[in-house]
Amino acid sequence: MKIGRNDNIKIVGMKSDLKSNSIEKIDYLKWIEFIEFNKDYFVWYENTEEGKHVLENITKVPDWAKERVLYNLNKTTVYSTNKIVENQHDLVVRYLENGSIKIDIEKKMKKEVAKILLEMANYLEGELIINERKKLENIEQLN
Repeated sequence: MKIGRNDNIKIVGMKSDLKSNSIEKIDYLKWIEFIEFNKDYFVWYENTEEGKHVLENITKVPDWAKERVLYNLNKTTVYSTNKIVENQHDLVVRYLENGSIKIDIEKKMKKEVAKILLEMANYLEGELIINERKKLENIEQLN
């Protein structure tokens, strides 16, 4: 299986039924724990230069956009470190309001990235789903 930039990648709870759009929520506190335990691989958006700049200038954000900006600055978005990718924007992981995890990658998924995402899914008692239908269960599935 090849996974790349245009693929829809999510982690959803084990009891989710994607056909009926029924998603079991991932525990938000467990999400935070996983990221905190894996700071070698991830950095919170609010701790990036961009996130710090946005926070310093929050008063300049229009009221209609402020809620969304503050949501992103509240332990919902992480960028990857250069331990697994070249550029921090090559792997961005977000905890969504519906309780699922959205994963954006800029390049073909490498085994190192798949390994940490599978660890994340396992820790969060979830499944790594590709394009709403395929499950990634081990790194050997990658081409």
